[in-house]
Amino acid sequence: RGGAEQLGQDAAGQATVRVEASRLDRLMDYSGELLVTHARFASRGEGLRGVHLALQRRLPEVDPQVRAWLSAVVRDLERIVDAERRELEAFGRLTRDLGEAMKQVRMLPLAGLAPSWRQLVRESAQQLGRKAELVVEVGDIELDKYVLDRIREPLIHLLRNSVAHGLEPAAERAAQGKAETGRVVLHATLQGAHVRLEVSDDGRGLDARTIGECAVRKGLVERERLAQMPPAEVVGLIFQEGFSTAAEAGRVSGRGVGLSVVRSHVAGLGGEVQVVPRSRTGGAGFELVVPVSAVSRRGLLVRAGASIYALPIEHVQRTVRVSPDALEQVDGEPVVRAAGAEPLRLRWLAQLMGRAIEKGRQGVKVVVLERGAARLGLAVDEVLREDEYVIKRLPANLVGVVAVDGAVILADGALAVAVNVPELFQAAGTRSARAPEAAAPSSRAPGKRILVVDDMLTIRALHRSILEAEGHLVTLAADGEEAWAALQRERFDLVVSDVQMPRLDGCALTARIRADDRLRDLPVVLVTARGRPEEVSAGGKAGANEYLIKGQYESGKLLAAVRRFA
Repeated sequence: RGGAEQLGQDAAGQATVRVEASRLDRLMDYSGELLVTHARFASRGEGLRGVHLALQRRLPEVDPQVRAWLSAVVRDLERIVDAERRELEAFGRLTRDLGEAMKQVRMLPLAGLAPSWRQLVRESAQQLGRKAELVVEVGDIELDKYVLDRIREPLIHLLRNSVAHGLEPAAERAAQGKAETGRVVLHATLQGAHVRLEVSDDGRGLDARTIGECAVRKGLVERERLAQMPPAEVVGLIFQEGFSTAAEAGRVSGRGVGLSVVRSHVAGLGGEVQVVPRSRTGGAGFELVVPVSAVSRRGLLVRAGASIYALPIEHVQRTVRVSPDALEQVDGEPVVRAAGAEPLRLRWLAQLMGRAIEKGRQGVKVVVLERGAARLGLAVDEVLREDEYVIKRLPANLVGVVAVDGAVILADGALAVAVNVPELFQAAGTRSARAPEAAAPSSRAPGKRILVVDDMLTIRALHRSILEAEGHLVTLAADGEEAWAALQRERFDLVVSDVQMPRLDGCALTARIRADDRLRDLPVVLVTARGRPEEVSAGGKAGANEYLIKGQYESGKLLAAVRRFA
């Protein structure tokens, strides 16, 4: 079957085939790596053109006896450069077309979930002895499967909340002259690379006083502070963890989990969620803004410390260089004044990402970020360029830092961190705002020499980033044969290898290591996207010390394995 679950036809009579989502993800990874490869070729092509121009400029200085011969060489080189440029342009077009086609394959219609949403609203209302209908206004909008999967639960939560908290009982609606059947609306509109989703109802709306009293009872805000808060800020307290006005947890009202989970899910996509006090239905509503695709994004590349970060361009207002004189302290918080603007809260990006930073700079480069009405000044070491990049999705706490959307592989093979701006704003509000301090000397044990083997460039770069952050020395290999050649040349303390690779796979590499008198005691950790029992058994029989599943590093399993075996 080769991963195909079912053959069939769609409504238009077109032949269709269902394929495992993991296979599409892998194809998307390869498509992203083709973009990186194209960028590398383009960089080398620029170098070749530079050599050609340099030779042309130097021709008049060459001895006349060899000038004719060298002129012929330069003409040949010019033809090669032109041919290379045309082929590179064609390769670039094909690569971009493939990337767009792969993104389209991953797109799913939002309306496909409408039947299940309608049933959810109907059953939720029945359990509460009410009547409700759901109106779905999403048109033909499509979302990337990754995005759709991750907004499914937040939307279910909001729909349940509309029924349980928004719509009034039948008697109360009748007394207000409302129809017996409550109306819940899910409306979606496209806005560039984002989709705006609004869940609203024609119920009683949100009562800021009730929300404030509940927040005080639960210890989420002091009564004195509550008295100073505007109504919009009070209503925003419903997104705080531990907040719920439900008298008791129930299946309809969200099991007492609260709207903090909705905000967390949406922020994990780099999206936003906010309250709409008066929606299109007359009652309260909630608005979610999420990217249509979570695979590619346009952003600003910056350097902070030794790392490169990618900031989504829609959150970047401007960049500015400020002198040390513009840095101030207001209520113990570092702020910056630039070009006569209002004081701007300042944080150092490296510090927010858990890295030490240097002090004593002559000036500070600041990226001004926007999130709704909020602004934040982000101090960085260097602003590199604006670029489009492909994100390799990762668990956010993979390396023990906040605000990470995933990894970005740059044209030179370097790894950049895709920053999640909503989570970065949260981190900026909770972490200490100390002035920058110099990095303390590392007290860690000397790093180990580790050989990382994987046929995916993004995974190799990812593992290298994790391990080098711990002070280890990392060598990369693209498959088992390349790894075996490296093992003959150098000494390593540990091998971290993928299982499924061309030429020589991870199990075969492990078996070859165990059969070698010099290497037989070398620890081997196998890492794979699958966890099938037969594969785990094969890895054990080959002699692997441990078998890890990709995407399950939340508890630091990779680093824990390194500490155990290296």
